[in-house]
Amino acid sequence: HTATLLPDGRVLVIGGSVGKAVDQVMASPQKEIYASCEIYDPKTDRWTLTDSMHYPRTAFMNAVLLPQGRVLVGGGFGSVGYESNLSWELYDIATGQWILVGFWSEPIHGHQLVYVPQSSQVYRIGGLSKSFSVPTTEIWDLAQENIGDLPKVEWMASRTNPGSLTQVQITSNFSGGSATIEPRVGPVLSGQVSTLTIDRATVFTF
Repeated sequence: HTATLLPDGRVLVIGGSVGKAVDQVMASPQKEIYASCEIYDPKTDRWTLTDSMHYPRTAFMNAVLLPQGRVLVGGGFGSVGYESNLSWELYDIATGQWILVGFWSEPIHGHQLVYVPQSSQVYRIGGLSKSFSVPTTEIWDLAQENIGDLPKVEWMASRTNPGSLTQVQITSNFSGGSATIEPRVGPVLSGQVSTLTIDRATVFTF
């Protein structure tokens, strides 16, 4: 299993197994592989069951805590057809629910996940696939995968007249604080709709 320290001081324990996990050649799961998860609260010294993952999972080495209270796991042994090995899931601390968010192109276990906040990316480093070593590193761009509560901006453009000017309506959506859109717009609050007129040479920075 893995154990992840949550921002509020509790500990999320995820999956795991008793004894041999999976026959790597036949992908035949043995007994006692868990999709279940528990949270330990040191303040009350109590364990509480929380939502189970979509697939039983072991030998996935580590989980990573992402911004906005999400925990990411991927790969590992646990189910026929390598579904556990292929899938990755997000645990939402606020709702206590697991969300299935994607699949790898090949089954992997025994890897490491590393979150790099500066680039908002998760690295999958090495691992094993069907008894063979995987010497590669895979990068997940959280913004492109819509993982986590990242800022979202919607644009709607329309010509104001037959000339070169265009009217743009911008709707921003993010969890808190404010943002600035350059040029001409800002500060912008979450959910706020801003309208401006631009020419073809305008470049935006959000």
